Amino acid sequence: IVMVGVDKTAGTVFKDTFKESVSIFRMVWLSLFDLVTGKYSVKDVSGPVGVVDYVSDAAQESVKTADYTGLLSIMALITINIGVFNLLPIPALDGGRLFFLLIELVRRKPIKQKYESLVHAIGMVILLLFMAAITFKDIYALIVK
Repeated sequence: IVMVGVDKTAGTVFKDTFKESVSIFRMVWLSLFDLVTGKYSVKDVSGPVGVVDYVSDAAQESVKTADYTGLLSIMALITINIGVFNLLPIPALDGGRLFFLLIELVRRKPIKQKYESLVHAIGMVILLLFMAAITFKDIYALIVK
């Protein structure tokens, strides 16, 4: 985003960056909601391989045009996306741990460590299987591209 005639003071840069970050955060949440409600399917999800392919294309375009704002926006989107995903109440992620802490707060007693560990281990296996499936999908998409 290029703003002509706007002073680039530390305050305006911070304010604009904050507003853009909130906008990206909102977009990530809405996209996640659309995925859960079926507006998007798992076919529309990309893992590390697909993201690298997409970022590579954006980087090449940025070099051609000498305009890196698109690439920087993608990097911000990826960073915020990872942060949002990590806070989801999914076992093995930080959000899963926060969910257990919330349960302990409501119950007023701790959950046995062996049960929590088991839930996180199962969650990790499911996440790894999901990540493997998405990675294979991305590799297949690169092959037929």
